[in-house]
Amino acid sequence: MQSTDTRNDAVFGQGTYMTRIPPDTSKSAIAMNNYDGQRGYHFQKINAGKTDVAIELKLPIAKVQNCSGDGRDIHRYPGNVDFRSPDVKSVDVHVLGDNGRIQTYSQK
Repeated sequence: MQSTDTRNDAVFGQGTYMTRIPPDTSKSAIAMNNYDGQRGYHFQKINAGKTDVAIELKLPIAKVQNCSGDGRDIHRYPGNVDFRSPDVKSVDVHVLGDNGRIQTYSQK
């Protein structure tokens, strides 16, 4: 999950990037927040299925850097998130089903 390419992607440093936008937000709004780049780039990410699953983590606020700006909600956890770590208080996986409804699975 960790982004390590600080030249082309991870502009705030290596780590796991996330947002506080709820999973029931439109795919387009989530993609526009999560993927910058050339015009229409977020549609490519939607079509590639990058907005079909959301992993919701509960982490201590002191462990997460707020990198938000330019109307985007961006947060960074330094390093890779290990779901078994004591930092991770809970994990929920939200999957957009074929029927357009979100199914949630609790992992921790």
